[in-house]
Amino acid sequence: MKRMMIVGLLLAAAGISGCIAVGGSDRIEAREPTIGRQLQDLKVARDTGAMTAEEYDRTRQAILASVEHR
Repeated sequence: MKRMMIVGLLLAAAGISGCIAVGGSDRIEAREPTIGRQLQDLKVARDTGAMTAEEYDRTRQAILASVEHR
C-alpha cells in the first residue's frame, strides 16, 4: 500500500512538473506528461525501490496499452 502511494506521488509530481508558462504569459498551461516521461518516472520508482518489479511491469503495460487506445 505504501509503495502504491509513493508511485502515485511520483506520477502526480510528473504531472505537476508538466505545467509551464511560455513567453512571460500570465496564463499557465497544464500538459500531460509524455509517455516517455511517464516511463522514465516509472523506471526511477522501480530502481529506487518504491515499487516491485511486478508493479513496474503491470504499470508499464498499462501505460503502453493507453498509447494503443489514443
